Amino acid sequence: MRSLFRLGVLGRLLGFLIFIAPATAVAQGIVTGEVVVLQAEVVGIDRVDRTLLLKREDGSVTSLEVGHAARNFDQIRVGDTMTATYVESVALFLGDPNEKPGVVIGHAAVRAKEGDMPGGIVVEVVDVSAVIAAIDRENNIVTLREPTGHLSVVRVNPDEVDMDNLEIDMIVHARYTEAVAISVEHPGK
Repeated sequence: MRSLFRLGVLGRLLGFLIFIAPATAVAQGIVTGEVVVLQAEVVGIDRVDRTLLLKREDGSVTSLEVGHAARNFDQIRVGDTMTATYVESVALFLGDPNEKPGVVIGHAAVRAKEGDMPGGIVVEVVDVSAVIAAIDRENNIVTLREPTGHLSVVRVNPDEVDMDNLEIDMIVHARYTEAVAISVEHPGK
């Protein structure tokens, strides 16, 4: 999982909205996301190094090293299908002006039980908030004061954000969620 900080905290996250579509408008915010499902056939297994050779739907072959935290590796067989579902979403919404900006990071992981087919889920959620420090309505630019005090200048997509409703000292919240689920199935099951 990459953390929000590799993406560049709230300012860059808001700027991210300029490039993504479609977004769904909610009560006082915007939610956008993407789900990608990839399947590959197991075409080789190195049990000593815990490495799988996976053939993708386009015919290309890639290797995947499976860490020791993954249970039931010995149940994987050549011919099995590995499915990875990746979900990424961003929710942006305005908060109460009396709130204090901050950063909250949460992680969760679930892995297969002993004896089950290999699989698991990993989720990371990062909540970041900032204060609107300046607004340039003519150029669709907002300056945000992050919890660290750093100022980020962001060009806002006017089709996504009603600039007329923004005010100095409003709190802007961003929730970035990333999740990966992996499962392995024997053919015909």
